Amino acid sequence: MSQNDNENNVIKMIILGDSGVGKTCLVNGFDNGLFTEKTISTYASAYISKIKKIGKIEYNIQLWDTPGQEKYRAVTKLFYREAKICIVVYDITQRSTFQSLDYWIESIKESLGNEPIIAIVGNKIDLFEKEEINEKEGKQYSQKIGALFYLSSAKSNIAGFSEFIEDLINKYFEKNNLDGFKSRKSITLKKNSNRKSKKNCQCLIFNEY
Repeated sequence: MSQNDNENNVIKMIILGDSGVGKTCLVNGFDNGLFTEKTISTYASAYISKIKKIGKIEYNIQLWDTPGQEKYRAVTKLFYREAKICIVVYDITQRSTFQSLDYWIESIKESLGNEPIIAIVGNKIDLFEKEEINEKEGKQYSQKIGALFYLSSAKSNIAGFSEFIEDLINKYFEKNNLDGFKSRKSITLKKNSNRKSKKNCQCLIFNEY
């Protein structure tokens, strides 16, 4: 097995949250920098993969999209395994999605303990006029559980979310003292492959961002 095929070189990130908060659009935007008005509601799971080279080792950075609908939550937990970074998303215009954060954090703790880096992301800040959860409330919640916090918009500022992802990866490298990692000031990710999804995935089309 080559270095690049070593499972230890895979850094798995999962993006969690209720259905409709914009997880799929954030993942798509991180993949290609574009916003898509119509997306596919995730039934199983899908991921995009990029490469980060540290020293002589290439790390496979995977960002997994997961189902958010309540009836699929048992399925979602299957994809927690080996996750190093967990990103939990809520919709700033829907308080119910913010109230669900406790469920998602508890499910991470039950499955992964305190090992992964956790981040809370308030999405859809382009709809600020409909805001139900302000920045202060989001920050306070994140501080209470010891998570990082970020406000995003898959529609108007996907570049900012991509930079946040890169910062999370840098924090993971720092936390684990990976050989060859020297600075958080810059990170270069290159696409490894097209976004992959499970075969025979039953999906519904709906508007989400």
